[in-house]
This record gives sequence, structure tokens and C-alpha cells, in this order.
Amino acid sequence: MSDPAHPNAMDTFIKYAGPLLAVATAALSFYVALTTRETNQKLAAAETASKELKLNSDRYDLAPRIVAELGAQNAAEFAATVRQQQMPLKVLDPALESQLVEGSKLWGAGRHLMTGAGSTGLYLRQIVYVKIANLGKTATSELKLVVRQRDFGLAGNGTQVKRYGELDTQGDGWIERTLNVPDLMEQGAETHGMPTRVLLPLAQISGGEYYFGRVLVPVKLLWFDKLQGKTGELAVRVTQSGALDNQLMSAILGMSTSSKNEPTAPRAN
Repeated sequence: MSDPAHPNAMDTFIKYAGPLLAVATAALSFYVALTTRETNQKLAAAETASKELKLNSDRYDLAPRIVAELGAQNAAEFAATVRQQQMPLKVLDPALESQLVEGSKLWGAGRHLMTGAGSTGLYLRQIVYVKIANLGKTATSELKLVVRQRDFGLAGNGTQVKRYGELDTQGDGWIERTLNVPDLMEQGAETHGMPTRVLLPLAQISGGEYYFGRVLVPVKLLWFDKLQGKTGELAVRVTQSGALDNQLMSAILGMSTSSKNEPTAPRAN
């Protein structure tokens, strides 16, 4: 009897390669499915992040955006602003309002604009203010101004302290208050002339560092952001207001020939 024929090499390859190929195909299919799943998850996450970013951008664009600018007017200009109502003006504190209203009657008539002369020159009376505007597309809600407050005497030439931006409002005699500010409308023609900004008087100063009556120093603005459901906040940086400092410097009008040898407090005119 003859020996059985030896297995053909191709038959052997087919016999073992088939199962191996099936295993490899299954593994590849699993890998492709897993990779596709991870890719889809990454694309979904990126799409969600993009939508959230756009939503946040839209919220920012629509939300109230508050800006604040410090400045000073000489007393005559302030009296004209009060009389002519050139822009929305609001005095937040009743005591300060009374002092400025009474003063404006004199300043508008050209009286008591100068408080005297010192060794540096003639001293001009000024009103410090903060101008607040809403640059957003939604009206403000629950707008408030946090201030530090102190009272000085109204009579005479005022109380000499320091420049407005250098006042130590944490010292004795100063208290902190939160004052309600009228809500400001959003930017746009649909506001029909309703106020989108307001001018808030803060203090009465002469010669850059002589103070009269009630003095308010702003700290920060607060409001409620309805779109994001949280409180918005803006610090008012008095110490960094170079424009205000320059305006206060302009309150010393040259050198008084009668006071070159008088380093004492200014004399009221």
C-alpha cells in the first residue's frame, strides 16, 4: 500500500490563514468602530464648545457693558450744566445735592467761583464727577455705586487735604456707602432718547486739594446681569485717572502777585 500523499502547501496555508484572516478582520473592524466613535465624540465635543463660545459671545454682546470716566468742571460750567440740562445729571446723595444746588445759584451768577489766592496762584472752584455710560445692548438692572464718604466744612476757603486721587479713604472720618444709580438704557435708536449715560457729581474742590462739604470717592460699580444671571462689577480707579489729575491741576490759575510771599492758606475773595 502506498503512503498517503503529503498535504499540499497551499491547502495548509488556506487551512490556517482563513481563521487568522477572520480574526484580523474582526480586530480591524473593532478598531475602526472604536476610532470612529472617538472621532465622533471629539467632533461632538468641539461642536458643543463652539456653540457655547458663540452663546457666551452673544451674551457679552447683548449684556450691559458699563464704562466710567472721571473728570472735573469748573463751578461756572457745572452751574450751566445744571441750568441747561445738557446731559442727564443726578446727585445720588441728598446732602451733596443740597450743597451743589445752593452753590450753583451763586456760581451761575459769577460769584464765589474763586476761593482765594495762595503761594502757587489763584484757586478755582471745581466739581469732580464720574460719567457712567452703558455701551451694551441691554438696559442695566440694579445699578449701584459703592463710595467712600467724608464731610468737610462749607465755610471759608475749604479744608486742605491731598489731591483727590491721593486721598486716604480708609482713614478716620471716612465711611463706605452703596448708592442707587438710575438704570441706563441700552444703545440703539429704539431707546428714543432715553438716558444711556449719566453724570454723577462727587465733590466740591478748590485749588486741587481744598475740600468743601460732602465728598464722595467712587470705589466700584455693581449691576445685575440678567442674561448671565450674575452680578457685574467694574472698579473705578481714581488713583489712575491722569485726565482728572490734569484737570485739577488746571484749577490753579497762574501766580498771584499779592501772594508770592504768603505760603499760608488762600484768602477768600
